[in-house]
Amino acid sequence: MFLCDAEGLTQEEAGVRMGVSRGTVQRLLAQARKKIVETVVPGKALMVKGEEPKQ
Repeated sequence: MFLCDAEGLTQEEAGVRMGVSRGTVQRLLAQARKKIVETVVPGKALMVKGEEPKQ
């Protein structure tokens, strides 16, 4: 999500940088955005885990 939403890359560009297909990026974005909506809208806590984005 970071590459597309924060850095402004297209799904294709993000896929190349991540070494995955555009379809995989699209699926990951949909899953991440769904999780955000399911936690933020009802006011639940949201924990973000993972590695720092590679530059």
